[in-house]
Amino acid sequence: MSHAELLLLGAEAAQRGWIAGDPQVLCHQGIEASMLQHGVAQAAIDDYLAATTCNTLDEILTQKWIALFMAGPEAFAEVRRTNIPDLPLATKAVIEVPPARMPYPADEGLYNSNFAPPISELNITDPLWWMP
Repeated sequence: MSHAELLLLGAEAAQRGWIAGDPQVLCHQGIEASMLQHGVAQAAIDDYLAATTCNTLDEILTQKWIALFMAGPEAFAEVRRTNIPDLPLATKAVIEVPPARMPYPADEGLYNSNFAPPISELNITDPLWWMP
């Protein structure tokens, strides 16, 4: 977990009232930590922060998703957990909702005796048990 992700999780928790703290301050600190991690110049960071508000949960979670650049599986998990940001499907997509899970390998049932559902019954758009 990066320092930026930790700060943005704190911003989310503060926004939800789970912890004390200023969500906007934590969010801006998380954005700055992420940008510094990726080598963005301080002047560009200052300009971005001046134009960015973190007043709503949607704004905070979108900034967290941006900060997860280069951490694809974690960003994927965050979108599944929160449904933020609302990512459009590709043009001419063959599915109607975004993927919710990675497909199981075809031979999973052969090597995993605890694998219950037949692979043919699982779809990448079926939500995981913890998804909203």
